[in-house]
Amino acid sequence: MKIYKYIAIFLLSVVSFGFVKTDAKSDLDAQLALYKKECKDLIKPARYEGSRTTYFTRKKKTQKKSVEVYLVMDSEYHFALSGKACAGIINLRVFDFSDEDSRTLVYEQKAIQGKNVVFNSSDLNATYRKKVPNADRLKNLVIEYEVAAGEDKLEGIILVIGNK
Repeated sequence: MKIYKYIAIFLLSVVSFGFVKTDAKSDLDAQLALYKKECKDLIKPARYEGSRTTYFTRKKKTQKKSVEVYLVMDSEYHFALSGKACAGIINLRVFDFSDEDSRTLVYEQKAIQGKNVVFNSSDLNATYRKKVPNADRLKNLVIEYEVAAGEDKLEGIILVIGNK
């Protein structure tokens, strides 16, 4: 009879531990939720439009991740990026949306790991018009993250977009 009692306790503990999920992704998601809130505050007084989270695992060689952003009408957009959940080197580049060989670099920030970065479409458009004189404005952007080689660990970057 005593053996059944121990088996019941064992099974109950196994079942209850099955419901508790603590892994690297859920820990990272919790961190990124806090950084997203910080980024929302950084884009004020612009109205929050949305966000994009980019997850990656560092490899033995450098890798590139990119996000496309569409700029609707002639509104001013504010962007806030958080690289606080990244341990290794991350470089940020923003290009106009065109063929990969003919893209125009309109913004670059090196080593964004451990910090937040803020920029807006007005400054990007001014740079774009200097580099491409006959251009009207940016309509689409490619935001590219260059992830340096490093330890095999799950990391993420949060991008928050606001419209004024």
